[in-house]
Amino acid sequence: MRRLFLKGLLAPVVTLAGDDAHHLLYAMRAKAGDEVVLVDDAGQVARMELTGFTADTVTMRLIERLAADTESPLSLVLAQCLPKGDKLEFIVQKAVELGAVAVQPLASRNSVVRYDAKKAKNFAEADRIRDELKAQGIEITDIPGGAKWKHI
Repeated sequence: MRRLFLKGLLAPVVTLAGDDAHHLLYAMRAKAGDEVVLVDDAGQVARMELTGFTADTVTMRLIERLAADTESPLSLVLAQCLPKGDKLEFIVQKAVELGAVAVQPLASRNSVVRYDAKKAKNFAEADRIRDELKAQGIEITDIPGGAKWKHI
């Protein structure tokens, strides 16, 4: 069942506007009688029935409140090789959205992130990457022709 997030608190009748309403109307092609799960800012969860539509709003009524069981029973850890650029922040964001409890950055033979920063003479960025890896328990040592790493 489709899960939507409400800016505000649940009520017996809720009207959605903006991107969520547009997505329901035009991408999901929602119809009266369809049901969705709605989560409010306080973490309350409810099953809602779609009852009315306008060009940019969707109205729904409360069917039942649900237990706010939002945590997965799985303990997922994502092991991610270091990407180029600032993509790691985006990867961490999406991993957390999907339920990962931790992200373990990995340095591999093919990881060229720190090398690229060093090659561009961006030593501050190279040092920042080294510090982030050290905080994750990985120590990088410069060697001729590249770098080597080890768990500490």
